[in-house]
Amino acid sequence: MFNASLISFLRRPAIEQWLVPGFFVLVFAIGVFSFRQFGVATDEGTMDSLGRDTYNYVFHGAEWPTNPAWRYHGTAVELPLQIAQNIAAPADDQRTTYKRVFTQHFFTFLLSFAGLVTLYFLARKHFGSREWALLTCVLLFLSPRFFAQSFYNSRDIPELVFFTLSMLTLLWLSERRTYKSAVIHGVATALALAVRMPALIILVLTTLYLGLDALEQWLAEKKTGMQRSAILFAVYLLTVAVATTIFWPFLWTHTATHFLEAYRFMSSLGANMSFMGHTYTSTPWQYVPVWIFLTVPPLYSVFFLAGIVSLSVSGMRHGKNMLPARKNELLFAAWFFLPIISIVVTKAGIYNEWRHVLFIYPAFLLMAVGGIRHLSAWIEKHHAYKTAEVMSIALALQLLLTGFWMIRNHPLEFAYFSLPKSMVETFTPGRVDYWGLSYREAVKYLMDHNTGIMSVYSPENIAYQNAYNIYPDSLKRMMRVPTADEAMFVVVSSPEDAKGLTLVRGITVDGHFLSGIYQGPVKEVLVDRAAGSVEFRR
Repeated sequence: MFNASLISFLRRPAIEQWLVPGFFVLVFAIGVFSFRQFGVATDEGTMDSLGRDTYNYVFHGAEWPTNPAWRYHGTAVELPLQIAQNIAAPADDQRTTYKRVFTQHFFTFLLSFAGLVTLYFLARKHFGSREWALLTCVLLFLSPRFFAQSFYNSRDIPELVFFTLSMLTLLWLSERRTYKSAVIHGVATALALAVRMPALIILVLTTLYLGLDALEQWLAEKKTGMQRSAILFAVYLLTVAVATTIFWPFLWTHTATHFLEAYRFMSSLGANMSFMGHTYTSTPWQYVPVWIFLTVPPLYSVFFLAGIVSLSVSGMRHGKNMLPARKNELLFAAWFFLPIISIVVTKAGIYNEWRHVLFIYPAFLLMAVGGIRHLSAWIEKHHAYKTAEVMSIALALQLLLTGFWMIRNHPLEFAYFSLPKSMVETFTPGRVDYWGLSYREAVKYLMDHNTGIMSVYSPENIAYQNAYNIYPDSLKRMMRVPTADEAMFVVVSSPEDAKGLTLVRGITVDGHFLSGIYQGPVKEVLVDRAAGSVEFRR
């Protein structure tokens, strides 16, 4: 059996009692230590505007925003987040904006932490084992890009959390078959739907899973069970409709019309991407699988494939007879593949790697841990104990190396790739730091290594947000200038934007250029505040 000695050790009463609580305490402590260390991400300004407009709509009777950049986004997270930020600091005082930024990062981490706990209960319910459930959570926590986004991505992380919660409540509904469980599952689905429209897939997954329940009832000739399933499904749909309307203020008026309007808008968003040497106007089928492989530790992908192969072989061998034992795995496989298929079929566009479908990642990990379990069963059956040792050592090394990489590159975990830079550029030659997070490291360097007033130019507004929204002192010391000709320093995310200038400091991870500080033509800035004049000395 795979890692039998370790499993035996973990099942000792003293270890088993404290292992899971100890893990979550450690994760929470790391989060509390880390949430102030991340920069301002590109989306944060847009989401803050959405939160403010929603808050004013709900509490001050303002009109719903008309800007399509955020008019059609769900606000189940942005509204409570805005309330928390308003408690932390006034919305109109730039001197305390850093408090609002860090409140958003801590709020997002709390949601992410809740998602990790939810995944534990989902995995434990599926695997029937603390150890396998804990391993699933360890794989999620030691996923560098997920860890980084757990602090600043207030759109895709909550969607992952609520999607995972919906899968847990679906299993509860299937098992308990009560009206209460149908309502709880409906509320969980509504939370996900009031964040992002792709959560409509939960309704499809619920239909398929309860359909499998009904099929089992039919095969067992239990007609009353089938009728019960139909009633519970109706209660679920009604709850989804009501709860989604409650969580999404945009739907408080003209509910059906506004929902369809939002659906049509989100469905119409295309893409214009460069991928694997080609330009696409819609997402190609290989885009998401390749990006997943590029951005998660490689052994996770190997075990995921093992889980898929095991499920496929079981289906070919046993057909419908596999349902009772592997119904959950079919659900997880559908959770992973259906969103990808729907994107390809509808020719929808997703941007910036695969973060818009990040909610499929828990399914990926559940299938990966399932792959480890099935490999373990095969090893035990064939007494391949040397293979077990190799697999145990490989997994342990993967986890240790990933953890060390995260510590070494913190807080730039978003730039993790599973392959060397030369191979990554073959697939996607674009910008690595599309979030703009590394600008915080650049600003910090400028603040630490310069005294007096600096004139700074950057072609991207996010660079200034990482200064003024995090370092209040930068309001006095960093002067924003409209051109590089007036700058002491030029801060860019691509060397192409600073041709002919001397690099002062480059922010890189594994050879990937994230951002850089270049010496501008100005040597000194003299400000006469009384006269209101500025002199740039070259």
